[in-house]
Amino acid sequence: MSEHRDEEDRRLLAACLSGTPQAWERFVARFTPFLAEVCRRTLARRRRPSGSQEVDDMLQEVFLHLFAEDLKVLRAYRGISSPSGFLAAVTAHKVIDDRQLRISIPSELRPASSSGSPLETLEGREDLERLQQEMARLELRARLALSLQGRGASIRELGRVLGLSEAAAAQLLSRARAQLRAAMNS
Repeated sequence: MSEHRDEEDRRLLAACLSGTPQAWERFVARFTPFLAEVCRRTLARRRRPSGSQEVDDMLQEVFLHLFAEDLKVLRAYRGISSPSGFLAAVTAHKVIDDRQLRISIPSELRPASSSGSPLETLEGREDLERLQQEMARLELRARLALSLQGRGASIRELGRVLGLSEAAAAQLLSRARAQLRAAMNS
């Protein structure tokens, strides 16, 4: 059974790398529970918070890492281990290397930086911290869309990662920005 699953996973990985429609969505659906458990255990072993929010945030970082630079990490898979073993190692290393969970904030949403007085600098930092807190309150899909966009992903790439059409991805991104602006203005 394990060999059969490994072969299916290898085919799924190859489909993702070749850009087969819906392959990435199947990949995310297949590996999310497994990689979430790897995240949880690795966080717990590192004596870091390992509740559902922390695991979701770390899992988001893992998928961003896997997706970055035209799937560079996935392209490094050479078939020596099982795909799940490879992904578990990548995930554990990402959790260990990511000493502090970060949310990438798109530049147009960041508070204006000031080169003024120390008070203005402090207020800018407080605004940024508040923005990060408000982003953390968004649903996972909205946070992922904003983080991807903040790292330079196109609407097409957002749609591919999230399993949405380009129009739906653009709409999700627009709603997430609007939610952040409303929260920051309240």
